[in-house]
Amino acid sequence: MQLNRSMRLMVVLLLAGCSWESHSEGRAAARQFAAEFYAWYRPAGGAERGVNEVLKERRAWLTPQLASLLEADQACASRAQAVCRLDFDPFLNSQDPCEKYEVDGDMIPYRDLREVWVLVRATCSGRPDSIPTADLVLIPSGVSWVIKDVRYPQTRDPLISILSTESPAP
Repeated sequence: MQLNRSMRLMVVLLLAGCSWESHSEGRAAARQFAAEFYAWYRPAGGAERGVNEVLKERRAWLTPQLASLLEADQACASRAQAVCRLDFDPFLNSQDPCEKYEVDGDMIPYRDLREVWVLVRATCSGRPDSIPTADLVLIPSGVSWVIKDVRYPQTRDPLISILSTESPAP
């Protein structure tokens, strides 16, 4: 059966609508994932967590590459009894964390939603930062999302780049 031109156009528009809906749902799911990560990582009034806890308790929330690089840096620091590559909290972009970190409403979808950057803002001394503290780079994994990288607006190289540089010998 051959479709006439108007039928083909309707099919294309219908598929485009379905695609838009799935993208909208995907963005919402990515934002929710990031919000859950920060609620766990830096709970209001709760105990702070760090890279060690992420690797032990939420490793599945990271790509294997990121988990491996973070683990290697932790091992290097342990052997050297000093800083290897990371001298700051990579998820908070700080050596002196603020009291609150929240997922911003803004998101940057890349590569047809195969990668999404979720902007995170800090609130320090009751004042929200005007510039995002970090951008979580998320990719879909199964029915959820995982953290592929962390970008630091205006301050540093992305986390994967930092962790991939040569470290001083322990």
